[in-house]
Amino acid sequence: MTAKAAPVATPASHKRAAFLLAILALGAVAYFIVNMQPEGRGALTIVEGSEVQWNGKGRIIQVSGPDPWTVLASLCLAWKGEQLQPVRVIATELQPGRLGVARRAGKSDLVSIRIKEDLAAGKWVAGDGMTPLELMPAPALNNVEAETHNSSNSPS
Repeated sequence: MTAKAAPVATPASHKRAAFLLAILALGAVAYFIVNMQPEGRGALTIVEGSEVQWNGKGRIIQVSGPDPWTVLASLCLAWKGEQLQPVRVIATELQPGRLGVARRAGKSDLVSIRIKEDLAAGKWVAGDGMTPLELMPAPALNNVEAETHNSSNSPS
C-alpha cells in the first residue's frame, strides 16, 4: 500500500483563504452596523418645540430647546412609564443652570431634572446625550423664586 502525500499549500491558496476571510469579516461588520443600534444614540423627535433624543432602548437621553420651560414641558410630554406635569423652573445658586420641577400625575411628590444652558448651541439642555435621564426628588419649593416664562402651557 502506498501512502498519499498531504496536499501542499501554495501561495495562491493562502491568498484565496485570506481574501475569503477578509470578505467574511467585512460582512460581519456590515451586519452589525445595519442591525445593531448603539446604546448611546437612537431616534430624535420634536416634542412641543424641543428636540428629544432617545437611546436604542427607548429611554430619553437628552432634551434641548429654546428655554428651560420648553425643555421641561417637552420632557413631561415625552416621558414614558408615568405621566408628568410641569410645575415650575427655578434658578439654583449652588449649580449652574436651572431646575425643572414636575409632579407625577395623581401624586403629590415632586421630581426634578437639571437643565443647563449650552451657550455654544444657543439652547437649554437636559441630559448628556449618552445616559438615560433620571428624575431626582425635588427640593422644597418654599421661598424659592420661580423663573417666569411666556408659554401658553405654563401653570398660573
